[in-house]
Amino acid sequence: MQTVIRIKHVIGILFICIGIFTTKIVLEKFISPYAIAEFNNRVPIYFLNVSFIVIGVFLIVAKENYFLPPTLFRFYKLFAISFTAICLFLLLVSALFCVSCFVKDTLLFRDQIFFSYNKTLKEIYPNYSKKELKQLLYETWSRPFVYEPYIQFKEKPIKGKYINVHKAGFRLTRDQG
Repeated sequence: MQTVIRIKHVIGILFICIGIFTTKIVLEKFISPYAIAEFNNRVPIYFLNVSFIVIGVFLIVAKENYFLPPTLFRFYKLFAISFTAICLFLLLVSALFCVSCFVKDTLLFRDQIFFSYNKTLKEIYPNYSKKELKQLLYETWSRPFVYEPYIQFKEKPIKGKYINVHKAGFRLTRDQG
């Protein structure tokens, strides 16, 4: 009987937390802002927040016998344990898949840029140190694009050791016309 009350209180607190923390700002961090705006037009998010909080308070305040007969509670307990086990299993499988993909990408495709040239970085840039090569690769591959109305995007202005891009979007090179 005591475990029933504890489970009911934990579920009630969980519903209250969901009601408090599922604001539009928090949801937009994890889900597309456009999807949240569309959803908010159909069902106001504050309505969901209030509903979750009311359900949570009801679970905490209501007596166990009031809404959970023993057979329904046993069914719910079995369903909840099975559902949680399945979710944890899928989460574990997803985590293992992500780790395996990360390891594969890190180990197998470290120098994939140079596969077509059949040369390593050291062969292409023989006079560069390892630190200079790392800086060159960082400047080459970490530049974000910025929005440009007609062409949609252009290179972001950057002043680096190896890569220099003017604010108009062209690269700065020697003897430029």
